[in-house]
Amino acid sequence: MKRLMLLVFLLPTGFLMSQEKVVAEKPAVVVEQEIKARVVSIYETRRFGEDDVSFTGDVRVKLLFEAPVEGAELLSTEVISATDAKGTNLLNPRRAITEARERLAFQSSPKPGIESDINLKAGPREAESIAEITGIAVFQDPAKAMKPVDISDYKKTPGEFIPNEVLEKAGLSVAYLDEETFDDKGAKILMKSMGMLDDVPEEMRKSTLGPMKMVFGLGASLFVVKDPNDIFIKIEGLDADGEKCAMAQSSLRGLWILTPSEKENAIATVRIHLKSTEAEIRRRFSIKDVKLP
Repeated sequence: MKRLMLLVFLLPTGFLMSQEKVVAEKPAVVVEQEIKARVVSIYETRRFGEDDVSFTGDVRVKLLFEAPVEGAELLSTEVISATDAKGTNLLNPRRAITEARERLAFQSSPKPGIESDINLKAGPREAESIAEITGIAVFQDPAKAMKPVDISDYKKTPGEFIPNEVLEKAGLSVAYLDEETFDDKGAKILMKSMGMLDDVPEEMRKSTLGPMKMVFGLGASLFVVKDPNDIFIKIEGLDADGEKCAMAQSSLRGLWILTPSEKENAIATVRIHLKSTEAEIRRRFSIKDVKLP
């Protein structure tokens, strides 16, 4: 538990949240079925201007979906439209898509559904509720999913892309970083050469990369993932017996950290999960009359 809490304090908040991305233009996809969804929680943040009238704000809504098939995994959630009771548009185009990422878990009890956070703009205070939220949730059917890629010799070439025929064919590049290749200067050069962290300010790099070096003392392994084709789902660590041993996986612009549940329970094999078009399940969802906090 001490290792767990230390890792929580070391990592920036964004590392433990879902990964959001800018909405890109894409061809329309026909979605035939609707999925049941309900609101679990809702949080609102407002930042007022000097005149105490103008403001910017965010509303984060946690949804719970009914699984479309047994063992389904949520890949992403996209908000198509959202309006409050006064008719104000709450859609935030730059944060409309939330990619689901595995979080640090404090309990392993099974959930009655699949959770996802969505992000909206805050409307005027006069509105007491959100009239309707509509969107599309994308799941993966485990029965049709692509077989994950297992790599046991990933430590042979630290700081370089791991050679693998399946990954190369999918257009995915993964590099393992050890403590030596993750020094402050070397990590910046390496990540920049891979197209990562180019737009992150210098101060943020120092405040993020420096403390993260401490995770090596917890037996963690770091990876840089370059995914231009949006094929990557997640990366896991398996022990020598083939059992999952990575307690957390987190990302910042393509940087992933795998930490075993115990330092002695070393990661022997890295398992990489890829998306498959044939395994995708797309479902519409619509939620009405959500009371604002």
